[in-house]
Amino acid sequence: MERILRPFLAACVVSVIATGVASAQTSTIDTPIAVSLVNQCTGESIFIEGTMTTVTGLTADGSGGLHANFDIKSRGTGVAASGTKYVFSETFNSQLNTSATSGTVTLTQSLTHNLITAGKTQNAFIRIRLHLTLNASGEVTATVEQFEAGCRGSTR
Repeated sequence: MERILRPFLAACVVSVIATGVASAQTSTIDTPIAVSLVNQCTGESIFIEGTMTTVTGLTADGSGGLHANFDIKSRGTGVAASGTKYVFSETFNSQLNTSATSGTVTLTQSLTHNLITAGKTQNAFIRIRLHLTLNASGEVTATVEQFEAGCRGSTR
């Protein structure tokens, strides 16, 4: 996992530093989505339409540290070929923090994905949380990796 996160973390740090942020900056973008998903609990395909809202923020603190936050929230609805109605929601958050005084860099990411029905069909969910801390020498000093996926509800 460290091999995957290190290049991403390095790219984030470089992009944040390259922006030359002097204070807080935030932007919000709404994008229509249309995507085919599969309910992993039933194998049923669903065409989902909705909106993805992306909020990005960059802040430079008074000590020379930089803080980047990326929030992506997707919401939508769809109907499967069987007629089953679905509500889709997904939230992704990524926080990158750097400290100019200690040289520490932390990256925390989380993803929550839900595919919900009002009927008898099982609901699918995925939750992922990753955390990485690097010291001033670029050595990993802490990692957390959590993953949970499954099905909820009954097939009465």
